[in-house]
Amino acid sequence: MRWRVLALGLVGTSLVACAAILGINDGIPRDGGTDGGSDAPAGCPSGTPLFVTPSAYNNLAAQNGTAYFDVPIVGVYSCPASGCVNPLTIASVSMADTYNAFALGPSVIYYTFLGPNVDGGPTGGALHSVALDGGNDTALLSNLAFPFWVATAGSNTFWIDDSLSADPPGTTPATVNCIGCSGSTSTPWITNLSVTYAMIADAHTVWVLADDGTGTATNDVYACSTTTPCVSGDAGVAATAVITGLTPPATTPITSSPQLGAFFAGDGTYAYVIASTSIIRTDNMGTNKVIVPAVTSVAITVDSAAGNLYFANDSTIFRTRADGTGSPVPVVCGQTGISAIAVDATNIYFVTAGNTNGAPYVAPK
Repeated sequence: MRWRVLALGLVGTSLVACAAILGINDGIPRDGGTDGGSDAPAGCPSGTPLFVTPSAYNNLAAQNGTAYFDVPIVGVYSCPASGCVNPLTIASVSMADTYNAFALGPSVIYYTFLGPNVDGGPTGGALHSVALDGGNDTALLSNLAFPFWVATAGSNTFWIDDSLSADPPGTTPATVNCIGCSGSTSTPWITNLSVTYAMIADAHTVWVLADDGTGTATNDVYACSTTTPCVSGDAGVAATAVITGLTPPATTPITSSPQLGAFFAGDGTYAYVIASTSIIRTDNMGTNKVIVPAVTSVAITVDSAAGNLYFANDSTIFRTRADGTGSPVPVVCGQTGISAIAVDATNIYFVTAGNTNGAPYVAPK
């Protein structure tokens, strides 16, 4: 199986009271001092846990002072930057189903899940939308076989049908589908993909990070316009391979498997991806530029409004210019097992695989 791991605990039922909400002295330095974080240099905080939890966390997004995150297999939750005792349940699936992934929109979250195993394969998978307060959960598509990644941009919502990621793997190539690109129905948009690892979208382009099918553990980044589908009836991918033969880092996010969503980000014009020893920027024509050379990173995100790129190794989050100018500056230090990062207008959020058993954290940008 490609990525499924058991959560270490169920959110909302096994959380203990929050011991470290913003503004409460919990021993974590706020000013880069040495109390509780002697390895953090002056001016570089280690961040504040939003709550205390025994659960593992995976994907992460943020907007308007709230972090959104998921528990593998279980569902999606949120917590404000000011902290919470228990996170708010946005979406959760039944014990018979398997939650997969989510995408954050301005007013709703889109998420996918697999149905129970019947006759050796999943059935009853679905794509849902749900309000940011957890209300109005609506099935957009039902009776899907293998819905995995989802991305949204404007009126377009993309989702990936990927039986190759099943256990055991299927034989049908992965397909990106779009709701909104050609009306309200779901339309095949990119076909003949191998195993997919992540997807992002903007007003002009949908980008997919996928295995290149060579059997050499290398990946390609594909780009397709949001106005014309990249559908091929024959073997081969009609989308443009803007980066080929990409070798991912040896270290992967919290799932300890090739679930590379944290390795992929976009700013509305470019896509950014982590290679084994650098961070690369590409456009939809395949013009590539190394933004951060000679670095081993495990997570990236882009602050498009400020023109900044954030990237993390195991212990530190850095900020640099998204165009590759300037030098990286550490903004979070003294952590362990950073696995995903996100930003909004004020804060940077991150999750870890080590500290506090994987609690979401917040720090000033």
